[in-house]
Amino acid sequence: FRFSNGSGSWMDVTDPKAYIHDHGSPTEMRRGSIHHVAKADSGETVGVFYRTPTALGPASLVRFNGELWENVCSLGEKYPGPVTHYLSSDSMVAALNKQFLVVKGGVPRTLGLPDDVEAAGGAKWKGIRAASTEEFIAVETTGAVYHYADRRFDRQVGRDPVLLKDGAWQGDGEGGLRSVLITPDGTIYGIQTPTRWSKSVLYQLVPQ
Repeated sequence: FRFSNGSGSWMDVTDPKAYIHDHGSPTEMRRGSIHHVAKADSGETVGVFYRTPTALGPASLVRFNGELWENVCSLGEKYPGPVTHYLSSDSMVAALNKQFLVVKGGVPRTLGLPDDVEAAGGAKWKGIRAASTEEFIAVETTGAVYHYADRRFDRQVGRDPVLLKDGAWQGDGEGGLRSVLITPDGTIYGIQTPTRWSKSVLYQLVPQ
């Protein structure tokens, strides 16, 4: 939409601003296919472009310069979802179904899943926070917390999602986590999915 004088209207398809630009020129990539828009740690507004269904083409990391959306780099057939931490307009870490996508300086690479997660057939990631492209933590639906640093994963917590007390998660956690927020100081909040036996519950995991 374009807003002016208190009213909004659709941006015309003939307007160059309705398209993502690359090296100063509009492409055929419509800005209406930008997903998961967020503020990067650097303060820039970024997102991921891909068409749906994804079979229609590759994804791209894009940024908004205050007037136009610009293409940063191609992500190929990697389609990040909401479990993504944007460090800057050209650096990010995203949890995918079978791997992690890391983009540093506009160059993407992939990381395999932690060994125990891979052996279990994968994970449903609910939250991620990165200190850099070389260090991040990710939380999956059971409440397990994985720390990636020095090119390896460490599993820090491995129980169902429950309130941390005396150094351990506590509770039944039968429903798993449906949403996770990791704060800058490392505190992890998780919302438990309600079941027929329990209501939805907010839990907290405090760093030791």
